Amino acid sequence: MTKEAGAKSGPVRVWFAAGSVDNNASKPIWQVGQHDIDVDPLTKEQRIALRKKNKVVRQAYRSGVEVSAADLGPTYSLIPDERKPSGPQPFMLFGGLETIVTAETRALLEELDPGPLRFHAIEVLNAARTAPLWKGADLHVMQVLTCRRAVVVAESRALGDPVGKCPDGEALYMVSTSHEMKDAMVVLPPPEGAAEMWLDDRLTGALFVSDRVAKALRAAKLSRG
Repeated sequence: MTKEAGAKSGPVRVWFAAGSVDNNASKPIWQVGQHDIDVDPLTKEQRIALRKKNKVVRQAYRSGVEVSAADLGPTYSLIPDERKPSGPQPFMLFGGLETIVTAETRALLEELDPGPLRFHAIEVLNAARTAPLWKGADLHVMQVLTCRRAVVVAESRALGDPVGKCPDGEALYMVSTSHEMKDAMVVLPPPEGAAEMWLDDRLTGALFVSDRVAKALRAAKLSRG
């Protein structure tokens, strides 16, 4: 649902890890992997340093701040025991945060020009890290470089209880869509001329797109999952 004083607007589409608050399209985004980092050989101090670094990187990513390809990592792998999709999906999530897209999705988004985006190619391995998860797959981490606090928290029932805090003290949420909820989230639509794809740094793993972008993705059969 969208909300705008004195005006009516079409729905803002919300695509995120658990599913979508759009009741007409509640299929989840595949969450199929994690960074390919072997922590076993690391010392206790190195693991603590890695956790601190990852926290900073994830906050930057969620805030629409550009993160280097090296910090996001060039290689990912399937989570052990995670069910493998039959093939790469147009939108996927790795580690509950980074959005992964196919080359076809990237090409359409670049054509639509919904706002500043950055892409870098990655390799995705099987859980044993012995071979590509999908042979020949052309996959990319997508960074959305627009952050807009457009969710009306007090009116959005899908948010549940906070799971942490943002650096400025604002509550951090993981959206819950375990069951159908009409008008589960209230989102202010983008102002005229503003970016049509954005993040809200108070929500982890959330991706917002305008109705125009959502319609184009669905028409090209490049919707989530």
